[in-house]
Amino acid sequence: MTKANFIDNLLQICWLSGCVLLLGCSSIQSLSASEFGSPSLNQIGASKSGQVEILPVDDAFRLTSTELDGDVVLYWQIQPGYYLYRRSLDVAANKPIGELSIPQGIGKTDEYFGKVEVFFDELEVIVPIEANLPDETGIVLELSVAYQGCAEAGICYPPQNIILKP
Repeated sequence: MTKANFIDNLLQICWLSGCVLLLGCSSIQSLSASEFGSPSLNQIGASKSGQVEILPVDDAFRLTSTELDGDVVLYWQIQPGYYLYRRSLDVAANKPIGELSIPQGIGKTDEYFGKVEVFFDELEVIVPIEANLPDETGIVLELSVAYQGCAEAGICYPPQNIILKP
């Protein structure tokens, strides 16, 4: 088995099992894009030496939150060559929240998940807060934000769950 076939098999196993990326990230970074046999890898983080560089999840998807008029605005800056899945976006809170306001994404046919809706470049989600910030109980709002994204190189990050205190 060639090195490229081994890596391809490893990535397929990881993708299907949901562990994708972190286990092979450092190994993938040391391989040249040509070893994967995929020209699309050259479009994402290819260095001058031809090595593929996959960004850490926090750099690929920069998430910030701000409070605006009693709502919380979640904003992702999505790096070129990466995308977020709409189906994996979720927000829970320790106070009552309303229905999330999520814009229309872009349709994409995913090799493993079929037709999906994704976001490139940026995403802004409005979380309506149905309680005062802070209220008379003194409890500070905490949001649990879940999301998952991928690199167009065919590598996905594990689902993320971030706790925010806007």
